Amino acid sequence: MHSVFRIGDIQKLDKKSPLYEVELKLTSDDDQQLRQLTDHIRKEVNGTGWYRLEQASNDSGKAYIYHMLGMMKNGKGQYTEAASFYEMFLRIKRKTLPEDHPSLANIYNNIGGV
Repeated sequence: MHSVFRIGDIQKLDKKSPLYEVELKLTSDDDQQLRQLTDHIRKEVNGTGWYRLEQASNDSGKAYIYHMLGMMKNGKGQYTEAASFYEMFLRIKRKTLPEDHPSLANIYNNIGGV
């Protein structure tokens, strides 16, 4: 995990100054509350794309979500899955864009980069 701090105490330096002194406490690697929070956030983030994909009512919305899921999988090093999402994104975009449209070049670049 990265360095995570809890905010301890906050005090204004003096009445005339707009500055505050903030006491930070470094969390330990076995902090149970932090672990529960990060696990919860991780579950939410992984589920959000699928939920949005189900809610997308048109091809444009689905294309955007496939693109974002591809970027997310690429960032996580899950390259095969990223390429699949980029290809689904490309399939939808090719229905509405001419073959020489610059946006398609970016999609091909994303596929080639994974």
